Amino acid sequence: MKRILFTLGISFMATGLTAQESKWGNSLADSVSCFENYNIMGSYYQGKNYVDAYDSWKVLYETCPAANIRIYTYGDNILEAIIKSASSEASKNGYIQELLSMFDSFAVHFPEEKGNALSSKAYYFYNYYKKDADSVSKAVVMFEEAKSLLGDNMSVAHIDRYFQANVKEFNKNKDVERLFEVYNSALVALEYNFNTFNVENYNLGLKADSVVGWIAYADSVTPYAQAAQAEFAAAMAVYDSTDAYNNSSKKRMK
Repeated sequence: MKRILFTLGISFMATGLTAQESKWGNSLADSVSCFENYNIMGSYYQGKNYVDAYDSWKVLYETCPAANIRIYTYGDNILEAIIKSASSEASKNGYIQELLSMFDSFAVHFPEEKGNALSSKAYYFYNYYKKDADSVSKAVVMFEEAKSLLGDNMSVAHIDRYFQANVKEFNKNKDVERLFEVYNSALVALEYNFNTFNVENYNLGLKADSVVGWIAYADSVTPYAQAAQAEFAAAMAVYDSTDAYNNSSKKRMK
């Protein structure tokens, strides 16, 4: 009976839904399906049955991707659960790509959330592909684009991966100035998060410990970076004193 009343209610709302067709699908049938699957997804999600929520989430994502922001804020947990339960490497990779593509869709349909969407994409991309050097370089670029939009408002979890990705990149290119630039940027963002209590995905009681622990981790890299900087400066001092340097300087001045 409830289902009949629900369907009748949707029918009576048909004229009102016409203006929202782009949001809830391209037809009345789409709208009914999206409303029903939205409720099903929400029910499973609230019960933390993320794998069971996938089919309903998929309908929403494909049929009415602009219907509600929860399609995306719930989507990462749902897809992560599906990825963990994948029966083969091929299917796992397919779900990972679906997760990453979801954030592109998020940015398109909710442009005001573009920074968060790009930051989340970079976060998951790094998590899944951090063992590949080229992928780490791509993650660094993705994080930079996200940070250019978010500024210091990037979440603590994402700042952590942003810094880790740049440390890995430093191990490859030995760009000391770049590492210190990222280090300082990350600390400023952490301070902002800490002061405004804008710490995502962290238990409230563990906020201080999380931030302090991360700063300790970041500080542990400093001696290594400083040693590399000193080594670089010493090498440049030797180079500066050579005839090769003097000759090249004269050539540049001509």
